[in-house]
Amino acid sequence: MLLAAVVGTSSFLGGFVSEGIPALYLKITFAAFLIISAILLFLNKGMKIKLGKFGVWHRKFGGGEYNVHILYLVLPVAVAAFLAGMVGISGGGLIVPIAVLLGGMPIRIAMGTNTFLVLASSSMGFLGHAVNGGVDWGLCIIADVAIVAGSQIGSHLHAKIDEKNLRIGLAIILTFAALWMVVRTIV
Repeated sequence: MLLAAVVGTSSFLGGFVSEGIPALYLKITFAAFLIISAILLFLNKGMKIKLGKFGVWHRKFGGGEYNVHILYLVLPVAVAAFLAGMVGISGGGLIVPIAVLLGGMPIRIAMGTNTFLVLASSSMGFLGHAVNGGVDWGLCIIADVAIVAGSQIGSHLHAKIDEKNLRIGLAIILTFAALWMVVRTIV
């Protein structure tokens, strides 16, 4: 819930202040962060979090245990959500790597947590843009249908893939998304 509040607030502010900033700068900046995240995920450069430090939360979930450093997540997640809100997307492409690399979350837990955070991020970023009149309602309906269908398919496939392949797959998707964003911005 703490991260949802941070994500919602930051996404709204990003969406609200984005009007005066050229889309080219926003998309290139976001794409650069995606590429960096993809490289770090691929190289498996996450932090190892040890219980006993201030801000470390020990969790038991789904038959496993892990430690997450919530204090290492708040500011980077806020920045990611702010940037995502400025670009007009949910920010999961940055939030999942941040949760894995800085917070110490297992990738499956980070993806599941992000599913909830996407709701906060995309809703509040949407409101930030809607206040300034920047909403294509027809595209919103099409995207909503695709998102619901894709999330159902993805959640079933996700359970069948091992963690190493999830990490590599996410790195590939982030790289593709960054390159696509750059190409679409330049062309």
